[in-house]
Amino acid sequence: MPETLALIALGANLGDAETSLKQALDLLQNHPHLRLRSASSFFKTLPVGGPAGQPPFVNAAASLFTNLTAEGLLKALQEVEAALGRVRNQTWSARSLDLDIIAYGDKVCATKSLILPHPRMTVRQFVLEPLLEIEPSWNHPQLGWNVRQIFDHFRCSPRSVNLDKVLEKFIESESGSKLLDRFTEATDGWEWSNGSQPSMFEVHWIQGFMADTKWRSPRFHPTEDSVECLMDQLIATCRGMTFPG
Repeated sequence: MPETLALIALGANLGDAETSLKQALDLLQNHPHLRLRSASSFFKTLPVGGPAGQPPFVNAAASLFTNLTAEGLLKALQEVEAALGRVRNQTWSARSLDLDIIAYGDKVCATKSLILPHPRMTVRQFVLEPLLEIEPSWNHPQLGWNVRQIFDHFRCSPRSVNLDKVLEKFIESESGSKLLDRFTEATDGWEWSNGSQPSMFEVHWIQGFMADTKWRSPRFHPTEDSVECLMDQLIATCRGMTFPG
């Protein structure tokens, strides 16, 4: 099978995160069916979603050539995670290592186990910034933009949070209303509205294909019921998607 260029995102926020990422890159480099092309610097980022109070993540990106299928590459990455102690439990919880396929050549697919390109790569700072360092000219097969264009557009796009049924309690409670009064400042520029949009987040895109919300909307998984805890997690999610400066 001919080799295919794949883009990989790496992240960790438990234990010695930098060492975990270095070990993962070593295992990828030494895998018989993978050939590492480049790896980015390590970036420290705030957690996006998941339980409140998590430590910051260390994130990176790598590009590699492989003669495995996309599904075979996914299995190889999961084997590396397991070899370095990854245990899968709560969604978006703290983790010792996380390896995701961002893209596999020009492949476009949506199966139970794999969606390519990764549906939220266009709205994740911790994916775009490392990718920009190593593969700025890679073109998204559906959007038609390279990483540099996606990065620039995301950085200047207005962002808003629409309050769906999960967060109705913010408006209904006195403490929730007070928290919302400081939401824009606390989230470094995100705005909230009581609009009718179905998604939790909106990042505005000008390409027609971006009308599909799965490509522009990060997810939010609240894990606590109290208004204060929900707000903490929401703020962490927004801040994790906001470029500093």
